[in-house]
Amino acid sequence: MNIPTPAGLRRIQRKLDRQRLKAGTLHAKAKKVLNRMYEGQSLQFHFDRRLGPTWQLFPSGERVPDEVVPVVLADPDVVSAGDGVFAEGPAQTWRWVEPA
Repeated sequence: MNIPTPAGLRRIQRKLDRQRLKAGTLHAKAKKVLNRMYEGQSLQFHFDRRLGPTWQLFPSGERVPDEVVPVVLADPDVVSAGDGVFAEGPAQTWRWVEPA
């Protein structure tokens, strides 16, 4: 059994603090996107010739960072519109749905 040293404990705490801070900023950004979707905008995935694959809110055109998208899509009130390019592929448009 290893006994943690004070330096080792500080290192672990710094790592946990960084993870909490990153998760907090991601959730804050996701909350902004979810609020926009609640107001009626949709989240769309498309390919831009200069930027490559991007996520944007429609119709405002506001770009959504790639790391925020999984947090937004995990929300139970966000559903796909079922408009994927291929039948088995993921959807390209996601919308807010009122809970029943």
